[in-house]
Amino acid sequence: MKKEKIMILASILLLGSCTTSGESSSEKASSEEITSSDATSSTSSKDVIPAKAKFTLAMNGDLRLNQSRSIYAILKEGVTGNVVFESSDPNIIRASKMDGISNEALLSAVGEGEATINAYLEGEEDVIVSKTIAIAHGTALSQDTFNKLTGSMKVDLTQTLYDYDSQLKPTLYEQSDITTIYEEVSDMDTYHSTDAYQITVKDHASQKVTYERKYVRNGIRLATEYINKDNEIGKVTQFTEDGDEFKWVNSYYENLFKFEENTDAEALVTASDFESFDGGKNYFYVGKNIWATTYLASSLVLQDITPDEFAITVDGDSLGVHFITDPFGKDDVATKGGQVVEGKVSEIGTAKIEHEKPYKHEGYHDALETARAEIAASKNYTATYSIDGNDGKTTYTMIYTEDTIEEKIVDSTGKILAHDGAHKDGTGYFTYTYDDKTSTLKKTKDYVAGWDSVNRYPTFDFAVEVLGPETSGVYKSRGDHTGSFLSYCWSLPRYATFYSVDGEVSLTLKDGHFATMKGKLTSSSLNDTITFSGEYSKIGNTTLNYDWSSIEGQAEPTDYPAALLASLKEWGVDKVVPYLYPTNTGYKDSTVAWVRWKDSSGKMDSNYSKYVAFKTNEFETNE
Repeated sequence: MKKEKIMILASILLLGSCTTSGESSSEKASSEEITSSDATSSTSSKDVIPAKAKFTLAMNGDLRLNQSRSIYAILKEGVTGNVVFESSDPNIIRASKMDGISNEALLSAVGEGEATINAYLEGEEDVIVSKTIAIAHGTALSQDTFNKLTGSMKVDLTQTLYDYDSQLKPTLYEQSDITTIYEEVSDMDTYHSTDAYQITVKDHASQKVTYERKYVRNGIRLATEYINKDNEIGKVTQFTEDGDEFKWVNSYYENLFKFEENTDAEALVTASDFESFDGGKNYFYVGKNIWATTYLASSLVLQDITPDEFAITVDGDSLGVHFITDPFGKDDVATKGGQVVEGKVSEIGTAKIEHEKPYKHEGYHDALETARAEIAASKNYTATYSIDGNDGKTTYTMIYTEDTIEEKIVDSTGKILAHDGAHKDGTGYFTYTYDDKTSTLKKTKDYVAGWDSVNRYPTFDFAVEVLGPETSGVYKSRGDHTGSFLSYCWSLPRYATFYSVDGEVSLTLKDGHFATMKGKLTSSSLNDTITFSGEYSKIGNTTLNYDWSSIEGQAEPTDYPAALLASLKEWGVDKVVPYLYPTNTGYKDSTVAWVRWKDSSGKMDSNYSKYVAFKTNEFETNE
């Protein structure tokens, strides 16, 4: 069995047991040796300690069938050296030394019967200290009792960490209270047994929370809950540092006592894996899966631990669990570390984690909702926002009216980078540019699509309850994800693809109307964060004083560009479309491409080609 206890919570150390086997004098004691016996639970043991012995043998508990645990040589003061451990019958108990540890061996019970562990100091083979241990089966746990542990349940544990000196005397190091909850949701699919998991760790003395995690199942994926912009509970899948999805299946977040029959997996543990040797008070794990108790313990405390003893406790109708990690530490450490974890199971079949809860509607939300509904219904206002990034501050002015949407972009020096828009025209619309120097309107393209066929205005689609109470005139979003509502309140075509709202967003009102909004936009792909600041004005009285009748018409191309025409002639399709030309609709894509057919080897072959396809943002015929 693996003895290293690798913790995944860096703040929590190894834990262990402080209980040791008692020894008493035997009636058969003589001047040559002292014999003692210990006949508790699963094993009966007998110790033989010669009068000349320079050490005694100790264990931190009983060795049970199919399990492993340590046996220690407790050296008398001033004694040094390497202790050798041997088993009289390796078919019953095997003894093995561990690297870097001179006075400890790992015993593994591999069969029923009795075996004697003989130990001596190297060079003093004539002075043998022995412990005889009997290994036997106990009484199996009932299936009905075991089944109580396979669904929803709450487990309250106390985890005690000890340091042990060279005589295995324990000193309290740290103590924590751990509450672990497994929840099943009846209306979810039954492919997995557990649908939600929560662990809360508190310092035992102060009851201060030192660690907490809550996870929910999102299909086969591990996820966390959050409150979204609509004040509803959402789920976000968790990813590894390498960008891979964390899987819920076979994770520590499932109740590992349960075997899900509609999967191909084998049961980790069964009722017959637990046996009692004390009349039904404690049922110890005696199964053959050496990793079973590691997984069970790790799920309960969210640490990688290999217990040397794991048991289900029964007290009438009450159930509990306890597990022990024996003292462990190599020769170069001053003390060994160990742990004891024990506690009770409750809320069987009904346990639920503390789920995220939507924010309640409070009185101050009424004014926010009135303002939100007003601007969401309006198609007449001015929205000005600035983006402060590495290349300076860029200001965007968006003008919205019933029949026009216009954008003007100005950089930090005052240079106009773009000034264009779209205007409703009959059943369709056209796009245009505006030259601020000459005050000239120029049409860039006509569209037959209806102006109202898509929503061209910000929707302001969010629940105002995600905003917290006003502080110094400012309402701030609550939670890590609610700030995404900013994207629904502004037109951000140049940032929507690569940026998302990160963290808190603030909002102010003026005279009952939306006034300002601030936040941050981040891009993981570009490794960039920019500051956003926006202002609403002229709600209900925004105008554009253009003479649309003076707009310059659209200049249609009369023939193809030379390079394109050559390719079209090559394929014999130069007469298919009278006018095929690149357009500028705000997405800055002015390329036209075509796909040449390849043969099975991947080689371009016009003789093999049967058709040609054109790739454009919009493929249109000129009417």
